[in-house]
Amino acid sequence: MLHSDTHPDARRVQADILRRMGVAGRAALADAMCRDARRLALAGIRNRRPGASEAEILEAYTRLVLPAALAEAVVRERARRVADG
Repeated sequence: MLHSDTHPDARRVQADILRRMGVAGRAALADAMCRDARRLALAGIRNRRPGASEAEILEAYTRLVLPAALAEAVVRERARRVADG
């Protein structure tokens, strides 16, 4: 059994609310949470790298959220596109 700091009654209320939201509502909620997480991650990077350009911040975010090989490929492709104009 999973451990939780949420009271069983509260879990039941959450489940009921999520059930009533339907698929579209739950998808919208998940999308909003993903956008919020991205904004928080970018804010953290900006805070830790105050002099960084937006390109450097985006590169740091890419390296944070993607596996190393994929992040490297994305960073290289982004640099190629910038160089090509």
